[in-house]
Amino acid sequence: NTTDKYVGYKLEKTEPTIIPDIVNNGDVIKVYYVKDEFNYTVEYYYDNVKDESKTETSKATYQEVIEDYIDKNILGYKLDKTENLPLTVSENESNNVIKIYYIIDDGNTKELSYTVEYYKEGVKVESDTQIVKKTVQILEPDTLTVDKTSINIVDKYFGYKLEKTEPSSIPDTVNNGEAIKVYYVKDEFDYTVEYYYDNVKDDSKTETSKATYQEVIEDYIDKNITGYKLEKTENLPLTISEKSDENIIKVYYVKDEFDYTVEYYYDNVKDDSKTETAKATYQEVIEDYIDKNIVGYKLEKTEGLPLEISELSGTNVIRVYYVKDTFNYTVEYYYDE
Repeated sequence: NTTDKYVGYKLEKTEPTIIPDIVNNGDVIKVYYVKDEFNYTVEYYYDNVKDESKTETSKATYQEVIEDYIDKNILGYKLDKTENLPLTVSENESNNVIKIYYIIDDGNTKELSYTVEYYKEGVKVESDTQIVKKTVQILEPDTLTVDKTSINIVDKYFGYKLEKTEPSSIPDTVNNGEAIKVYYVKDEFDYTVEYYYDNVKDDSKTETSKATYQEVIEDYIDKNITGYKLEKTENLPLTISEKSDENIIKVYYVKDEFDYTVEYYYDNVKDDSKTETAKATYQEVIEDYIDKNIVGYKLEKTEGLPLEISELSGTNVIRVYYVKDTFNYTVEYYYDE
């Protein structure tokens, strides 16, 4: 084996230089292996974040022990710990990694911060205030980079929309102690009033309007029609939500009832004592009445029959006319025999 006889070793030479095809009795073929070289890496971390630009890659002999590294500390930091040091170089280069960790030296740092404040209808929402803090070296300027992704200027609150921010545009950086203010106001949403007549919706009468989130709608345009009356409403009063398809008031009308009268006439003279008054639904058709004929009379005619009930009770009148009837009579003559 002149390839990989020993883990971590490589072929150095053979004696003879070329392995012969044939040897004499007693000859010796010698194969020499020496330790191979493998890469090892030193990685540098600052506050647990690896700085790729500082990574060092070198070579060392198999099983060589690496006990030191290039110190890459920076101003304001100090060594926290090392991992895999000393390192015994192996044939698996992915394991040949030394990690050096630096952390901020508290004696050379200061804490900076900025706040993000949210307002609803001009009132600060204390529970949503964000305080962003960062520890930096004491010689660094008193400015911080703003994490714009953490500031909600789109849909922080249901039913609200962005009014403005202060500053008017979210800055890339702020000074220590500054506040970014985000103002939300109630948004407007559609609401609908639907009208039903005998439980049938009349789409031509539907009204769509806008109102502010959580506004309470307590009235509507009355669209009653001739002969109808209000039966009921649904979802009134309506508290406006952010879901327009749920902001629906329904108004139901049904046919009203109206009086109608049946008058009785005898020889064209109305007998008020016999008048009948009843109720019926709008557009209902009345086709009969109580017969109040009296002895010796007969029906002459009716007026207003059949009667279709209108909204004008004074016109809902049926008139029944009776006249004296005619009867045969006989005259008999008698003579003395």
